Amino acid sequence: MSKFESYQHSFPNARLTRTPSGVLEVALHTDGGKLVFNGHTHEQFVELFHQIGADTDNRVVILTGSGDAFMDAISPEGFDFFSPRSYDKIFREGRKILMNILDIEVPMITALNGPVLLHSEYALLTDIILATPETVFQDKPHFDFGIVPGDGVNLLWPEVIGSIRGRYFILTRQVLDAATARTGAWSTRSFPRTVCSRAPMRSPRVLLPFRR
Repeated sequence: MSKFESYQHSFPNARLTRTPSGVLEVALHTDGGKLVFNGHTHEQFVELFHQIGADTDNRVVILTGSGDAFMDAISPEGFDFFSPRSYDKIFREGRKILMNILDIEVPMITALNGPVLLHSEYALLTDIILATPETVFQDKPHFDFGIVPGDGVNLLWPEVIGSIRGRYFILTRQVLDAATARTGAWSTRSFPRTVCSRAPMRSPRVLLPFRR
């Protein structure tokens, strides 16, 4: 089992704070601003979600971003797509991140503070999704790196919005806005950016008795 004090400051790209009642907020960031995803964060998030799931004092988990986007920037730094061993490392890490999110056995809320252009599967695996009006969803970077979308979005989006629409969304890099998300009932509420990160903190007490 993990203890909050042992991992709270272990992740350079995740700011962790927890209330006395066990509501954990995980704010993804790069140097305090919006997250720039890269190979190092990909590796880091495996252990991040493992530690969160192994800490039984976490009662509710809120996942959010920093700055004006949840996740809209990616750098090739730390990635190696050009050798079998390195690609296998990326594949294993990606699978473990998803499994470790699913292993968090308490309610999870994603508070989307802006665009989600990559790894939207992190949000789709949580129980409640809140979003700012500026939030848009897209699977943008895979084709830029010469690879097919296969890190979980290929399974989750067809499940969420339907098989044909989901595949179209992924393969054409379609952009879906927050209003469409609310209409389709896969984003539950909209908040201005100034309150989006605080809004979930006002209501999770009703979720405290539950485990997933």
